[in-house]
Amino acid sequence: METGKKTCKARLPANLIVYICIIIGSIVLGACIYHLVSTTNGSDHKDEAIENCMALCRQETAKGTIISNGPCLSNNIAEGWVCDIVSNPRNKLIDDLPDNQCEAYREGIADSFVEVTPECELVRTS
Repeated sequence: METGKKTCKARLPANLIVYICIIIGSIVLGACIYHLVSTTNGSDHKDEAIENCMALCRQETAKGTIISNGPCLSNNIAEGWVCDIVSNPRNKLIDDLPDNQCEAYREGIADSFVEVTPECELVRTS
């Protein structure tokens, strides 16, 4: 029987384990915050903007407002969103001209838009 023989176990210093846990926790927390910010930036108002824009378009059409010339219907249809009428079918050469876009979007006050046809059908959002 052998006595006094010690087994050698590799052990990391306790403070190194703490540092590794802090680094891993920081990376996970940063990734979660980044994901949260990037997915909610404006998207929480997207459905509201689409519904409001289409409703406003129908309302203006019912009042007899001529919207076939593609006016900006609202510079603030929802927080950070504008509502714009575009050609049907959409014509990039005309509809992408800054003069044919909502003022709040051109000036950077709103960073997202809803585009609908003169028939109040959704074309696209940004």
